[in-house]
Amino acid sequence: MDQFQKARAVWIGNPREKYNQFAGFHTRLSLEKETEVTFKIAARSYYRLYINGEMAAHGPARSAKGYCRVDVIRSPLVGTCEIAVETAAYSKPEMYCN
Repeated sequence: MDQFQKARAVWIGNPREKYNQFAGFHTRLSLEKETEVTFKIAARSYYRLYINGEMAAHGPARSAKGYCRVDVIRSPLVGTCEIAVETAAYSKPEMYCN
């Protein structure tokens, strides 16, 4: 199992002031030959991974408090690829998921 070298939580603003958040991330890859690309996603609430407009994976990658689970998604890609990730974080002031 791969271990994080460095992980950082992504929040929009101060999570203590805005508990429920929705965020989207997008990038474009240009690959000259077919390459197996590995996506590693850890999400406390919910996420969806899209490759070229098609949903490739979804879930929460949840685990017990104090632990992290990483979803590993592998996909062979070639040419210009559109990658998008949607995340939704639903929390309470105590910082646990509904």
